[in-house]
Formats: sequence, C-alpha cells, structure tokens
Amino acid sequence: MTSPAQLWLNDQPVHSTATTVADFIQQQQLSGSFVLALNGHYLSASDYGHTRLQPGDRLELLRPIAGG
Repeated sequence: MTSPAQLWLNDQPVHSTATTVADFIQQQQLSGSFVLALNGHYLSASDYGHTRLQPGDRLELLRPIAGG
C-alpha cells in the first residue's frame, strides 16, 4: 500500500500505509502484551512479519486483564 488505506482497529477506522501486520504494529506504536486477530482469525506473533494487509482489513487487539 503506497497511499494510506483504511483499516479497522477494534472497530475504529485507521488510515495506514502498512503492508504487513508487523508494519502496522510499528506504525501504531503498539507495545506490551496483546493478542491480535485479523478478519476474525487469531495470528501468532511469528506471522506478523509476513501477513499482508489489504484495504478494509479488520484487526482486533485484545490485552490480558488481571483480576482476582
């Protein structure tokens, strides 16, 4: 993607030039522990670098919640 494309992160529109999930994570400055799903399919962190993004893709980021 050379021009910004609309993606969705947790149901919020995001414009990004990222071509892979890893690029997107870096552009959005996401850090810490999280699990990521792309279009309803959970991804392993080892897949981030080679999983390509397309306009309209939906990413869902979930963070662990501690409780007691």
